[in-house]
Amino acid sequence: MLNKIKKAYLGSGIGTIIFTASCLLMVIAATVYQIIDFGTLKIIDEGDKTLVFVMFLVGGVIGLFIPLVRIKVVEDILPLAPAAMFAIGFGRMLYLTVYPIADAITNVKWFGGSLQLYLTFLIIYLVGACAVIVSLFFQRKEQE
Repeated sequence: MLNKIKKAYLGSGIGTIIFTASCLLMVIAATVYQIIDFGTLKIIDEGDKTLVFVMFLVGGVIGLFIPLVRIKVVEDILPLAPAAMFAIGFGRMLYLTVYPIADAITNVKWFGGSLQLYLTFLIIYLVGACAVIVSLFFQRKEQE
């Protein structure tokens, strides 16, 4: 199994390396995101936080296994799935971050939640999602 993983990455290009590193970052960030308590947002139910977690976790896990698959269609089409999932998760995270930003702008603690945590994870998710999208434009395999 270890030899198969080495073989998958030794012949890979910079696009695969960026893609895999970004997906690994997203899996770790999604796990930490689910563990940390952000404070209660009065207007939001827990389904929004769960959607962010599921999109980044599933997208990251799919992205981690793509370099191990040697089917042409999977290598060409499947990398779009994590990019789409990260975009959906980032959009929902942006939606959740707007409420603490509104509290900070108006200086009234109406909605609640930790602005620092929401902004931190918003930036992490933005960097990861952009890195995955950019990696799709690089070569996936080394020239032979």
